[in-house]
Amino acid sequence: MNSGVDAALGRVAVVLRLIGAVWIVLLVATTWAAGQLMAPVASWAVTAFAVGWAVLAWRTGLIERGSAAGSFAAWVDVAVTVVVIQGPGFFGETTGFAGGYPFASLVVALAVAGRTGVGVAAAVLSAATLLNLFSVGTPSLPSATSNVLFYGLGASALWLGVQVLRGQEARTRRAESELAVARERATTATHLHDSVLQTLALVQRRADDAGAVRSLARRQERELREWLFPTDPAVSSGPGSSGPGSAAPRSARSGPASSGDDAGPDPVAGGGGEPAARLGSTLEAHAEDMEERYGVTVRVVSVGGAADLPVPPADEGIGALARAAREAMANAAVHAGVDTVDVFAERDAGTVAVWVRDRGIGFDPDDLPTDRHGVTGSIRGRMQRAGGSATITSGPSRGTEVALRIAVEQAAGQQEQR
Repeated sequence: MNSGVDAALGRVAVVLRLIGAVWIVLLVATTWAAGQLMAPVASWAVTAFAVGWAVLAWRTGLIERGSAAGSFAAWVDVAVTVVVIQGPGFFGETTGFAGGYPFASLVVALAVAGRTGVGVAAAVLSAATLLNLFSVGTPSLPSATSNVLFYGLGASALWLGVQVLRGQEARTRRAESELAVARERATTATHLHDSVLQTLALVQRRADDAGAVRSLARRQERELREWLFPTDPAVSSGPGSSGPGSAAPRSARSGPASSGDDAGPDPVAGGGGEPAARLGSTLEAHAEDMEERYGVTVRVVSVGGAADLPVPPADEGIGALARAAREAMANAAVHAGVDTVDVFAERDAGTVAVWVRDRGIGFDPDDLPTDRHGVTGSIRGRMQRAGGSATITSGPSRGTEVALRIAVEQAAGQQEQR
């Protein structure tokens, strides 16, 4: 059984088989207590046989197995049900007490042998009912007719219902797969935007400085190799690279005041090891990088224990928060036209938040050019994928504030899933 529907059907079959056994016991017990059993010994013997098989099937798990043993168990179950239907009548018992036991056989056959199994089971049980009617006269003709119709229609309804559930499960799996692919594409696009494209933008800005261009190219090559092959020891050390020995995880890029296409490669974004930095030190590293690249002053303040939160190397949880904050710093440094950028990090009972503020020229965050993906992908999209939020408040001549928030429990849960 590969699907969740099939696995659930097997468990339902076991439960129904046990319910059917209890059903028989109650019917025989009440009939016996009323003094209406014509063949009590035979009736109790058949009941014990049916209950014993139900317990055996439950304890061994045969009904739930999609194997040859499971198929054999399904036909044994049908045979036991035939004994329940016909057995007492051969000993002179005129009262039928199969109850719900036969219906469970249909579910068992469907669970183990599929459409063919449930069809054969319905035919065998119908034949046993009619044989009992014509050989010993029980049950009555109307009851026998009702039972035969019940077996046939019940088998059809069960099979159709399972087909509907299987189809729904298949559609759900396809949707989940497509969503996972879309998320992976978005993550990849964000990383490339925040690294390779930013480096190309800086190369254009510094085209007259051959030394700086060569340095940027070497640095970006190391970062790209580390991202593609995180276990490659050849790129796990050296300036511009990161990994387990780095001071802080490497983040991506784009920013608050616009798309951040000139932000440059992130010097502290991470490879694949255990978190090597805390949020406070990571924000400080990002601030130092902005000061070195763009000559702006970035002031970082952390309160409420935010500085001690671990930053994972992956783009998730606190890691996504730190990377989005870096993009906000980069865009403020490049586009706001200011000398100072303020960064404030705070942790309260269940949330960690980072604000990046400038008093620059401002912009309309809802009216960005369509070819600019920094705010959309590297800040808003990144925080959304991580389960957090990004709120950008800005306006012409009144500066920009980027507020990034994520629940501490959400961030911790993402780290535990790795």
